[in-house]
Amino acid sequence: MEGPGGYAIWCERSGRLFHTDGAAMQLRAWTPEGGQHRSWRLPEPLYCFALTASRERLLLGLATGLAFLDLNTGLLAPVCDIAPGTRPSDGRCDRQGRFVFGTAGVAEGARGGFWRLHHDLSLERLPLGDCVSATGICFGPNGRTLYFADASVPGIRCCDYHPCSGEITRPRVFAADVAAGAAAVDADGCLWTVRKGARQLRRIAPDGSVERVLAADAPCAGWPVFGGPGLETLYVPAGSGEFFADYLPGLRGLAEERFLGQLPSRA
Repeated sequence: MEGPGGYAIWCERSGRLFHTDGAAMQLRAWTPEGGQHRSWRLPEPLYCFALTASRERLLLGLATGLAFLDLNTGLLAPVCDIAPGTRPSDGRCDRQGRFVFGTAGVAEGARGGFWRLHHDLSLERLPLGDCVSATGICFGPNGRTLYFADASVPGIRCCDYHPCSGEITRPRVFAADVAAGAAAVDADGCLWTVRKGARQLRRIAPDGSVERVLAADAPCAGWPVFGGPGLETLYVPAGSGEFFADYLPGLRGLAEERFLGQLPSRA
């Protein structure tokens, strides 16, 4: 099973790149304009997270469950546990502000799966089958296509995703010959994917063909993310809190969706 990489999300409101190194027990934030760094210590490993309606709170996928983090106080407010023997592995919010995330099995015989956290904080298992380690979770520009993969097997899958009801239909293979890995979708509807340890990213067209390959100077260590002015810079974790940054004129990413569910009055 592929090990954890550096998860990253760009906040367009604050101009900060939130990220973590592997399964480190801290969240970090970097402001490229000005070079400021900040970090928050956590009681357990952090694997994925999401922006929320409040710029001062994040939704965290910690080793044992989901929780809100108050960025001002550093305090956590638990949301829910996840299935025993698993831990979060990847996640993205859909266009309606629900958090869709995947898990990985960490105990003998345990299998991961795909889940959705609703606005009322109820948890639903999605009908996408079991997996060893869910990865590549992201949505097309109109929110009607969900991409997903199992890091333990080749290929990227997708399904139709009803934007209001959240109904999932027609799960199918999207790119059979591309290694499953961390992914992000750009404004043209192309999927950028990278396998941890690889020295290249692939841009996959909506028809599943590889449109281009972008070389990296060193092994990639996590999730690709678009950020910066106009979302025209592609950042990829390189380990130890460092990032590759490629300015891609003529290409831009999509603003990260936010979790729009219930927030505690105080975290």
